[in-house]
Amino acid sequence: MIINTNKIEETERKHAYNGAGALLCKVLLTEEQWKNEIRLCNRLRLKPGSEIGYHTHVDDYELYYILSGTGSLNDNGEIKPVSTGDLIYTADGAGHSLLNDGEEDLELLAIVINVNSETP
Repeated sequence: MIINTNKIEETERKHAYNGAGALLCKVLLTEEQWKNEIRLCNRLRLKPGSEIGYHTHVDDYELYYILSGTGSLNDNGEIKPVSTGDLIYTADGAGHSLLNDGEEDLELLAIVINVNSETP
């Protein structure tokens, strides 16, 4: 299957996980396509000063792949810089937040995978 993501509309979500500003989101896979293996596969964009607030993962884990821009990741209470090409892994039971403290948009691919998903 090939999905042309250029045709997917970007939507705005304000104060994601109580974070500052707004998150712009393209849902790359719909619920019908998930088949209970993944919970989320989105392309996200954070304007300067915007953030995804701190949240903890329960029964899933998340991958962020930074497509462009720079920011600061709160990785279980430790603040770390992130930039283009970085892959961030947040395990089941761990928490994180992401702040765009740069001057350009921060774009990333976010994938949340269910812990109990079965692989064929």
